[in-house]
Amino acid sequence: MEVRDPAGNIIAIGSATLPNAKPPLPDLADFPVLPIEKLLRPIAAGEFCAGDRFGCEPDTVTAESHAESLKDFRQTWPVYAEQGIVHVSKFAQVATHNALGSYKLSTPSIYVAANTQHLNIARVGDTLTSSGIITDAYERKGNHYAEQRHLIIANGTTPVALVQRISIYAARKERVANA
Repeated sequence: MEVRDPAGNIIAIGSATLPNAKPPLPDLADFPVLPIEKLLRPIAAGEFCAGDRFGCEPDTVTAESHAESLKDFRQTWPVYAEQGIVHVSKFAQVATHNALGSYKLSTPSIYVAANTQHLNIARVGDTLTSSGIITDAYERKGNHYAEQRHLIIANGTTPVALVQRISIYAARKERVANA
């Protein structure tokens, strides 16, 4: 898939695929849902480590928030609205919200990439939580990256999506040449 700007330039590339077989569901025991701490831990460049966990603020999908998210995601397929099915983009939104809300970062976070594996259907009325963990952290060209895995869970019992994200959590400081 390609997204083009009004001038016809490619500005984003993506793909959607189906697995050959239904993936096994993750064991919820491996994905604890932790609250977001009231006092956020500051994270400077180089301080994230594999194994650092994210907290979670539960998100109950109301009819109003569902309609708003379909509008935000520009989703017009009527089945989502008619059957109250939560759009897969909502799962990435929950993961991102909880990742950004769990720590005090030294620079704004910069989205790099995401991969979402849909596991089950979530519907209006469900409460979505996430269990997130840093799987890798590294520096490249002065930017500090965090690779993350977030399991999105409906009502504390049903895994609905596995979201893998990469973000720059500490952007490099640009060097300004003396004039």
